[in-house]
Amino acid sequence: MEAVLSADLRDLAAEGWNVRFYAVSGEVLDTEQRSDTYVSGQTTGATYKGTGGVTGHVTSKVVVQRDIWVKTDDGKEDHFRFEQDIPCRTGQRITVLWAVPNNQQGGPYIFLYNHNTQTFYDFPKDEWLAPLVKPFGKTMNVIAVGALALFVAGYIFSPILGAIAAIAAGTFMARPEKARMKADENSISFHVSKIKQSVQSS
Repeated sequence: MEAVLSADLRDLAAEGWNVRFYAVSGEVLDTEQRSDTYVSGQTTGATYKGTGGVTGHVTSKVVVQRDIWVKTDDGKEDHFRFEQDIPCRTGQRITVLWAVPNNQQGGPYIFLYNHNTQTFYDFPKDEWLAPLVKPFGKTMNVIAVGALALFVAGYIFSPILGAIAAIAAGTFMARPEKARMKADENSISFHVSKIKQSVQSS
């Protein structure tokens, strides 16, 4: 598969954590879509000697699956499977973007762009953004040890005060780490927006 991203858009690195973005462009050879409906139910209640009652409810969930076969720009064939409806047809040109965090084996899809219709199909952000953000690391171990120490120290004098002190200390000390994760989320989102602009203009 041929990478269509420039070097400055391919990697996003900070503080020992790297996210590598991959994009593939090509012509749709074939596409299929199917949907499966899953039904589940639950009942509650009881009867005794003809009295009482039973209530229940039924829920259903529709799962859409789209398969797309693509001839990439380097002449190879590739297959993508998505868990959402992405309208496209044979002969159209598309670009698929996904990312792999910190040299892992794989990563989430971020968007598909249909060059013919000039339409972006974004995958749910809450599904792809979180895996790309550096998780709590050694800093949280320090926070946990510190909070535990405060709890033990406070417990000697008052169990309630010890618990309050540990919770307060843990919340306060975790603020920088949470701020860092929020900054990482903003940085990744901004980087994806730059890739979108690049793909749209290609």
